[in-house]
Amino acid sequence: MTSGVRHGLSLSVLSACCLWATPAAAQTCGISGTTSTSIGAYNPLSASGLAEVSVTLTLTRTGGTESDKTRSVNFFLIMPAGQAALDIRHRGQSVLHPLSQAPRLSLTSPGAGTIYHDFSGAGQADTVSLPLTIRVPAGLDLVAGQPLIFDLSYICDTIRSGASVLVPMILNQALTVRIDVASALRAGWSGAALNFGEIGDLDDKGALQRSIEGAVRVASSGPYSVSVSSANGYRMTYPGGSPETPSQRIGYAAYFLGRLASPQFPRIMRVLCGRAGLAGKNLPLRVRLLEGGRDKAAAPEYKDTLTITVTPLAATYSGTVEDCP
Repeated sequence: MTSGVRHGLSLSVLSACCLWATPAAAQTCGISGTTSTSIGAYNPLSASGLAEVSVTLTLTRTGGTESDKTRSVNFFLIMPAGQAALDIRHRGQSVLHPLSQAPRLSLTSPGAGTIYHDFSGAGQADTVSLPLTIRVPAGLDLVAGQPLIFDLSYICDTIRSGASVLVPMILNQALTVRIDVASALRAGWSGAALNFGEIGDLDDKGALQRSIEGAVRVASSGPYSVSVSSANGYRMTYPGGSPETPSQRIGYAAYFLGRLASPQFPRIMRVLCGRAGLAGKNLPLRVRLLEGGRDKAAAPEYKDTLTITVTPLAATYSGTVEDCP
């Protein structure tokens, strides 16, 4: 019996605690709103960026009764870690900052790099449209087809005296910026020419030890395809010679991104690659002799032409790509 009475008192106290705490939650201030905007086309490989564009950030104050509505707010936009930084300004001041370098928030003396707004009394508008300017600088490594999303850090108070939240809160996805990023690409050869040197004294066994390597240097904002093909089916010959005549040809093998081509497998090596980024990547190409020149027709030069084709894919391409190299 005694244990039962004590158990009942414990439940009664817990119930009273919960009922007492509920009304205070209604006094919490806050803001809501998600703004999405498109600001134009941008080529990340161009020497010029995207000129300044005017956009509007729309926010709505929260609150229950008229006296519990949000009165004022101070905030800034959060620059996501690892994301390329746009230049976002309000009345000439940059308002985009990483949380690690957060500016001071205050409702009485707002810090530089923040936005302060007073919604004023209960009879005033609950929604505000704040002007922003966005500029994309040249050389920003943006991902084609991927919007930039910014959260917002803020403090606020309510119309009711003394009800405030001074510990910064987060409004998720407050601003989404869509940029039409061109699937741009730049490519070139990196390294010395693929030259085997003098091979007239090499037999077939010695030829297997002769290999050389270079690389295709690619920078891109989106996925791309790259292919390697041979004019003579991976056989070198001399001017006037024929790659079909054994004594007038020297075979070799080519290795590219895990693919192999040779006179026995004279194929086009084609790979679909994910974006290389503006910093670029080297895609190694190695060639190795399969025959020596000792038993071949004498000539000043044996050669073949390898054609490397690099083509950007659409930003919306959703097929399988490799992380090249």
